[in-house]
Amino acid sequence: MLKLGFMTGTAWLKEVIVEGSINDDLMAIIEEHVQSHKEDFRTYEYEEALQYSNGDELLMDAEYMPINGGEYYIDMIITCKEI
Repeated sequence: MLKLGFMTGTAWLKEVIVEGSINDDLMAIIEEHVQSHKEDFRTYEYEEALQYSNGDELLMDAEYMPINGGEYYIDMIITCKEI
């Protein structure tokens, strides 16, 4: 099992526990979890994420991660612990 910590824009992380290990495809695990729990995640369209990053694509890549082939973005994961 993995404990993933997502950025929230505050001092706190949003932590979720998912099935899998460090050696698995983390993007597939994350996408599956987000699809199953959409109401628990803030999603952003590309333009919205770019706007929140002051138009800086490099900053956007550090703060948001694309989901579902880039259809939308979620807050970036900053911790991943195997438990």
